[in-house]
Amino acid sequence: MEKHISCLEDSLETEKKEWPILRAGWMLMGVFLLLGILGLFGSGIFSRRTVETSEFRMEYDRYLRYSMSSELVINAASLGSDSSISLNYDYVKTVKIDKIVPEPESVKFEKDKVLFKFSSAKGNNIVFYLVPINQGAQRLVVELNGSRKEVSQYIYF
Repeated sequence: MEKHISCLEDSLETEKKEWPILRAGWMLMGVFLLLGILGLFGSGIFSRRTVETSEFRMEYDRYLRYSMSSELVINAASLGSDSSISLNYDYVKTVKIDKIVPEPESVKFEKDKVLFKFSSAKGNNIVFYLVPINQGAQRLVVELNGSRKEVSQYIYF
């Protein structure tokens, strides 16, 4: 009987030493869970951003997940018959564009950018459905009617 009691006493001392470590581990897991919910590792309030220029407003996710879909929404102040939106070519190489709503009338590749020409009859809200195919920091440059905006995105595993 005494053998069992002494084992319990030894175990209690060990448990008292382990409790702070276990609590720190649980707190760390809770912090990661909270950051994930808030959007640090994908969509959420830390990730979703809106930027504006004189010609357009753009909504995008600052943090993207590799091979998970995301939206780039561009709301143009006005689209004329010769309006086009351009994205930098380096960015277009790092994402797969699944769909564009509304569909552009034409797509033209230039030296360092891709031009998407849209009709004003289709509306001023343009949505690019993207799937990242590379990881790491990415630079996105959007131009519309001479107005240019550059933003940074990070693509996680």
